Amino acid sequence: MRFFQQAWRKIFQDGRYKNYDWTVKIDLDAVFFASRLKNALVLHTGPDATMLLPKSEDGAYRPIEAFSQAAVKRYEDQATRCETGFDASIGGEDEYIRTCMAILGVTSVGDDSNHLLGGKRDCFQHLYVAFHPMKSREAWQECARQSLAGYSEDDPDIDMLATPTVS
Repeated sequence: MRFFQQAWRKIFQDGRYKNYDWTVKIDLDAVFFASRLKNALVLHTGPDATMLLPKSEDGAYRPIEAFSQAAVKRYEDQATRCETGFDASIGGEDEYIRTCMAILGVTSVGDDSNHLLGGKRDCFQHLYVAFHPMKSREAWQECARQSLAGYSEDDPDIDMLATPTVS
């Protein structure tokens, strides 16, 4: 079993996903704004098994995937169909979960407005939910600063720029 399959098993065992409408997977090298995603997911929240896959300019980078509670439950109930239905060693985690969700009949929706995913050059935009890829701490912080420029101190995303202290 591959590491990402094991990670999903842990999510199932933990069960906290059942307390939320959506479960979100974010790549570590993406600048991500939770409040912006929440606004985007409202349009797709409901009882259906849905997976949201934002589009990227070249179609290759998808640093964010959102799964409705029904989609995660379906995967939990039928994970063996995915584990035995195709060769999980081909491709990475993104390819695995997209193929698995298709096998399970989960509806995949894109970002018709194309406002969920921005690239490095888009950091000044306040519309995007995530920016990818940011391969250094400095690039990540600068992109976050640019995207938050002009936000007020009480904005829920402003805390992401705080530097953690070690005591």
